[in-house]
Amino acid sequence: MKNPSGGNVFWETIKSARLAFVLLWAIIAVSFTGALLPAEQQPLVYSSVWFFFLLGLFAVNLSACSVDRIFFNRKKIGSTVTHIAVLLILAGALVSVLSGIRGHMELSEGAGSDRFYEGDRERQLPFSVTLEDFSLRWYDAAQNGFPVRVRVEDAGFKSAFQVRLNTVYPLGKTGYSFSAVKYLPHFIFNEDHAPVSVSDQPQNPALLIHIVGREGGEDRWIFSSHPDQQMGGDPNIRFRFDLEPQIKEFRSTVKVSDPSRGATFTRDIKVNSPLEYRGYSFYQARYDSAGLSWTGLDVVYDPGVKIVFLGFILLNLGIIAIFYPKLKASFVDPPKERT
Repeated sequence: MKNPSGGNVFWETIKSARLAFVLLWAIIAVSFTGALLPAEQQPLVYSSVWFFFLLGLFAVNLSACSVDRIFFNRKKIGSTVTHIAVLLILAGALVSVLSGIRGHMELSEGAGSDRFYEGDRERQLPFSVTLEDFSLRWYDAAQNGFPVRVRVEDAGFKSAFQVRLNTVYPLGKTGYSFSAVKYLPHFIFNEDHAPVSVSDQPQNPALLIHIVGREGGEDRWIFSSHPDQQMGGDPNIRFRFDLEPQIKEFRSTVKVSDPSRGATFTRDIKVNSPLEYRGYSFYQARYDSAGLSWTGLDVVYDPGVKIVFLGFILLNLGIIAIFYPKLKASFVDPPKERT
């Protein structure tokens, strides 16, 4: 079918900028609506047939525009590259939806596996992963002082302190003062009934307080995990240790064994620092704060990511190609008028 000017109506419609504008705003509106839904309901939008139909129609529109520019207006190479870039981004997203896998695996120290789970479905890896060690690093608890609250009952005195070791803190006019003598991150009593720390992990943080009172002095252990448990004799003065340890980093050290390629190597997996091998990415996701001998890893296989990255590279090149001639022209001196 041809229009009065001699052009094909269908072709003119498919490659029109007006159709691209309508489709783009429809996709934006649907995407925004889907983003407002709870995470478990979002696939109802983003994985629906009609959403893919919108994306497919938009891809056809961009393809038609690109073909029109390549064959009929070669001067608009920047615009053509930009259209191809968007098509690559859409193609990469489609490959991710159709071929991408997102699952999880759980490992104990010394144990290995070549399998992970996508929901309830078991998947097999072309190599095995063994957890050699799991470790936590914590922010220094004493960096900004230990948070301690004090109450003197008969004086009605209450106050909060950021306590540093071996520093004396007077408690107003109550007749009391105190200082922190020792900090143990993982407090236990050993076989000799002496308080010790069995690790650097703040599993049971305890602070030894030396109290100088009206009738002498005493030492008292206070515990952040057990605020009501205080090993002291003077009930007139009470302490509360409000330490909340903050994790700085958790790390899984894993060994990858790939007999088919004769490869064996060790890598650390940390938050925002995944292990990537043969198209698979392993992200640190979960751990057991009590045992520290177990880790949970998210496993992602997404062959569309590289296509999307290539699309974004071409998109930037296309935008540069569009604006470079105009930018270059703006720096060219205008011709001088003859006198």
